[in-house]
Amino acid sequence: MRSSGLEARYVLIRPRSLDVLEQRLRGRNTETEEAIQKRLNRAREEWAFGMDKSNFDHVVVNDDIDRAFADLSSFLFDENSDL
Repeated sequence: MRSSGLEARYVLIRPRSLDVLEQRLRGRNTETEEAIQKRLNRAREEWAFGMDKSNFDHVVVNDDIDRAFADLSSFLFDENSDL
C-alpha cells in the first residue's frame, strides 16, 4: 500500500497477545479447530509484520475498547495531524 502513492496513515489493531486472541476465538465456539488454527497462523504472520515499525504509523492494542478507541482517535485526530 505504501508504494501506491496514497497519502494514508497505516494503523494495526491487534489483541494484547496471541494467547488472548486464541482465548477469544475459542470462547466464541463458532469455528472449527482447523479454522482457529488458520486464523492463529495468519495472526502470527500479521503480528510479525506489525513489529516492523516501518510497516505501520501506529499500533493500537485492543485490550479495552474505550482505551483502544481513545488511542486510535488521538492518533487520527490529534491537532498536529495532517488530516
